[in-house]
Amino acid sequence: MPLITSRQSSVLVLLILQLSVAIVKATSAAEVLSQVPTCASECISSTFSMSACDPADVTACICSSIAVQAELSACVQTHCPFGDQLTTVEGVLCEAYPKESRRLEVRRTLIISCSLVFLIVALRLFTRMKYAGGLWGDDYTTIFAAVLMITLTAVYLHITSIGFGMHYWTIPVGNGIVIRKMLYVGNLVYTVLQAAVKLSIVLFLRRIFPSQTFRRIAQSIEIILLLHGTVFTIPFAVQCTPVQSIWDRTITDRRCLNSQAVGYSSGGLAMAEDIAILLLPIPHVWQLKISRPRRLAVIALFSVGSFACVTSAIRIKYLVEYSTTFDETWDHVDIVVWSFIEQSMAMLCASSPTLRLLLVNIASRRRPASSGSFFKKSPKRIWRRSLDRLRRSRIRKQKESDPAPQQTGQGVLVTTTVEVDRQSYMAIDTPPVPPPAYSGPRNKA
Repeated sequence: MPLITSRQSSVLVLLILQLSVAIVKATSAAEVLSQVPTCASECISSTFSMSACDPADVTACICSSIAVQAELSACVQTHCPFGDQLTTVEGVLCEAYPKESRRLEVRRTLIISCSLVFLIVALRLFTRMKYAGGLWGDDYTTIFAAVLMITLTAVYLHITSIGFGMHYWTIPVGNGIVIRKMLYVGNLVYTVLQAAVKLSIVLFLRRIFPSQTFRRIAQSIEIILLLHGTVFTIPFAVQCTPVQSIWDRTITDRRCLNSQAVGYSSGGLAMAEDIAILLLPIPHVWQLKISRPRRLAVIALFSVGSFACVTSAIRIKYLVEYSTTFDETWDHVDIVVWSFIEQSMAMLCASSPTLRLLLVNIASRRRPASSGSFFKKSPKRIWRRSLDRLRRSRIRKQKESDPAPQQTGQGVLVTTTVEVDRQSYMAIDTPPVPPPAYSGPRNKA
């Protein structure tokens, strides 16, 4: 009887292993419907027929395709309780397959945005207290907005730790409903936050441009922002009845508003507000009696908000695109990321004029002292010198245009009128320093 060589033995072992794998596949395919919950059997059967899956290799067909898993998850979410949903997709079919995750992207965006906002607001408050004589209404509004943003960051960091940033069907059992509830609350907080940041900008502009026309326009925008922050929380809060159906998709007898219409109207109004706030100061800045380069620099300073307008448009795109998704824990990542980028840029726009005052002061301190003191080029002294130059120029022009002195019986009467245009030369958000008194020689009658 011929002996079996080692090469023949290896081939035989390989054939046995391949046969075993085929048997396991066939067994797995045959037992899938018997292992999943009853409520999911119809969904899996329809997924098989629509995706043309090979019944002999179910897992390779379903678990390698995110589109097929999303289709199956959407069907199961409307037919099964949440625990059975995860058992269907992950516990039986795709437990051993790798899971996509965007949690690192979410965490990175949240931490960077929140840190940037905290730094900006802290520097703003420091500058106002040290160089501008105290806080104003726009500063308190900014503090309120910063508290809302920090709170929102904490909420999103929490839900990221329990599954936000992963596909809905891959998160731990029981976390899906919690994440949906937190997304619901976060949407309401974001609506108020968005209005608060813009309100702080308008309050600041109204304070530095005190003309009556500007004040009336600014007050109209403030009313619109307050209405936006309060009225639009109502449709977001009661977008579906019962409200519980917003996070529990097994409630099928719910009635919901047109989420796309609400999203378009809120987003469109937000973009209109951004454009109005962006254009509001430009005509008044252009009328200031300063050089053209300085005018352009101030306009560019306020134009930082244009990027917030762009990010708002991108956010609206994702908000409408994913308004009816069944995979919120994955699809809403783009909405959250762009929302935080938008608000970070809005905070920067609201605080950039104040930060300019801080940078001017730092730059003046870093210059070498020409006469023994670093403080001779401080913002206050620069402001005073500009007023002195303006005053001397006005006196010179007035003397050139004055008529000849009037002769009286007592002597020569000379009248000089001095006008100081303080507002035109006042730097943006400069400290309230009174103009210097005129100490030159007085004309005697």
